[in-house]
Amino acid sequence: YPKRGTCIQGIISLNMIKLFPVATLFFWLLCSQASIAFSTGPPPTKVVVTGASGKTGRLVFEALLEQRNKFEPRALVRSEKSAKALRKLVPETGLDQIVICDIANDLNNDGSDSPSPALEGCEAMIICTSAMPVINKLSLLKAFLKGPVN
Repeated sequence: YPKRGTCIQGIISLNMIKLFPVATLFFWLLCSQASIAFSTGPPPTKVVVTGASGKTGRLVFEALLEQRNKFEPRALVRSEKSAKALRKLVPETGLDQIVICDIANDLNNDGSDSPSPALEGCEAMIICTSAMPVINKLSLLKAFLKGPVN
């Protein structure tokens, strides 16, 4: 196993910790605590980053890409538009590293226990999706117009 803290050396700056505490925590846990979660084998290599087209997710995905000898990151994005934007912002991303998948709707909705193709072969997941989803204003308007029902 790598010495504790060596995975994140030079990648996570103090500003990143202040701006993105949750993603930083997951990334730190992935790098320096891998021996706890995976005590029977080597540290994870295939890592899924959800919300990879967002600000936090992109930073985490880029950091994993910089450590290709240790990690094989896979970006989960919600739409083709997001995939194209990520590919443009991070040109070294291979087409096989971006998976279009809406995690709220696409992962195991068939009721089976088998892993989703988006997660197949992955040993770790870093969740960088928004804690505050975008609310569709039209659906709120419909709810308000419907009024209370007694």
